[in-house]
Amino acid sequence: MRKLAIVLLTTFTFCGPVHADTQAPVPTDALKKSVAMAVDQFVIPAYEQFKEAAQVQNDTYARLCAAPSEEGLVAVQNSFAEVVKTFSRIEAFRFGPARDDNRFERLLFWPDPRGRGLQQVQALLLEQDESATRLDTLQQKSVAVQGLLALDFVLFGTGYEAQTTPEGAFRCRYGATMAQSVQQLSNALYDGWQKPGGYGDLMKSAGPDDVRYKTTGEAMQEFLRAAREQLQILRDTKLMPPLQESLDTAKPKLAPFWRSDLTLLSIISNVEGVADLIDSWSLENALPADRRYLAEQLALELNTARDALQQTEMSADRTFEGHLSTQEDYDRLTYASLPLTGAIKLLTSDVPAALGLIAGFNAMDGD
Repeated sequence: MRKLAIVLLTTFTFCGPVHADTQAPVPTDALKKSVAMAVDQFVIPAYEQFKEAAQVQNDTYARLCAAPSEEGLVAVQNSFAEVVKTFSRIEAFRFGPARDDNRFERLLFWPDPRGRGLQQVQALLLEQDESATRLDTLQQKSVAVQGLLALDFVLFGTGYEAQTTPEGAFRCRYGATMAQSVQQLSNALYDGWQKPGGYGDLMKSAGPDDVRYKTTGEAMQEFLRAAREQLQILRDTKLMPPLQESLDTAKPKLAPFWRSDLTLLSIISNVEGVADLIDSWSLENALPADRRYLAEQLALELNTARDALQQTEMSADRTFEGHLSTQEDYDRLTYASLPLTGAIKLLTSDVPAALGLIAGFNAMDGD
C-alpha cells in the first residue's frame, strides 16, 4: 500500500506544464548569484552554528568530568542535542572540507547495519582503553568510535549514569575526548569554508581556471546533488528501515540516535537544512519565468514532509520507539516519505533541467 501511495503521489504531483527538453540555459550571472548566496547566507553561518554548539559541548563535558553530578550529565546531554541538531542541518555537505581527513565519517559513521561501531565502543568501555581518552590516539582509531553515534551511546546507552560518579571516570574521559574531537572537526570545517581562498571562495569563483569547478553550473550541480542525496539518505536509510512494512514489524532501533530520542530532531533538521539551502538560492529569481512554479512546488514538498515529522514529534511525550508503537504516529512517519520522494524527483530532473544543467552522477545510484 505504501509503495502504491508513492506512485500515486508522484503521478499527481508532477502533472505540471510539459516543456521541451531543449531548455535554454539560465544566464551564468543568475547561477553565480545563487551559489554565492548559498555559501554566504546558509553554508558558512550553519557551520558556525555547529562550531559554537561543539564548543559548548566540549566545555560542558570537561566540567562534568571535573565534578561528576546528575546536573552536569544533563547539561552535557542537552549540549549534545544541540550538536546533533546543528550538524544535521549541514549533513548534506559531504564534499569539500568534509572529505579531508575523513572528517565526515569521523563525525557520523552511518549507516552501520551490522552494529560494528557499537561493538567497538562497548569494547573500549569494557577494556577501559586509555588511548581512547587522548585526542591524538583516539583519532587514530576507527571512525566508528569517534563520532556522534559513539557519543550517543556513551551519553545514553547502558551504564551512562556512571558518569555522575567517580566510578564512571573512564567513560566520562572517553566522552569528553570525543567532544574535543567534534570541536576540532567543527573548527576545521568552518575554517575550510570561510577562510580567504577556502572552499566557499572556490565555489563562488567557478570558472575555466578553477581547480574544482570549471563553470558556475558545476558549482550549482554540487549543491543540487548534495540536497538530493541528503533527502535520499534520509528516506532510504534513516526513515524507511525502521518503519519496515507495517506497525507490527517496525524496528525503531534501526534509526540513528534512538537511544537519546534525537532521531526525529535529527531528521527534521536534515529536512530544514535542505530547505534552507534551497531557500538561499532564491530559485524563483534564477529559474526561467515559465519554470518558477518549480521553486514553489519544491518548497511545498519539503514543508509537507517537515510538518508530518514535526506533528509526530509533538504528538505525545513519547520516545522514538513509542512513536513506532502507535498507528497514528506510524502513519505520519510513513506519509513523510511521500513528499520526500516528490522533492527528490524535483531535484533529480525538473530543477536541473530548468536551470540548463545535467543532474550528474548520484552516489546513491551506484556506478
